[in-house]
Amino acid sequence: MDVVTESPKISDTLLSGSSPTSNWTKLSPNEETKFQEWYRGFSSHNQIDRNPDNPLHKFDHRGWWKSFQDDPSLIPTIDPRDNLIHGPSQFKDKDHPTMWKDDYMKYTGRDPDNDRVTKQQWGRIKKSRK
Repeated sequence: MDVVTESPKISDTLLSGSSPTSNWTKLSPNEETKFQEWYRGFSSHNQIDRNPDNPLHKFDHRGWWKSFQDDPSLIPTIDPRDNLIHGPSQFKDKDHPTMWKDDYMKYTGRDPDNDRVTKQQWGRIKKSRK
């Protein structure tokens, strides 16, 4: 099996700066083994970097994994719109490229993907409402 070193879903614009990986969730050795097994399947399905510690992810995959170990109602599902598994915003770094969607949803109560709103459009809308 070939190892993917950089996700085709992560743009080169993310190369600037780094994520605070030191703040990401730490797991016990037993949890880490289970997490690594889950992450292999997840990263293969989503076609992302197989290294969960890659700072380009800008996402705490261990924290997300642990959340649904503690609460099975949070087990992730495949989004039928793009056939990918998406994690909740609470595990995104503040500079994650889709963090703006959380802001949009809090402000409008709607999903920007359903509304077909882009990050640039949302920026203009917010600016015009100030």
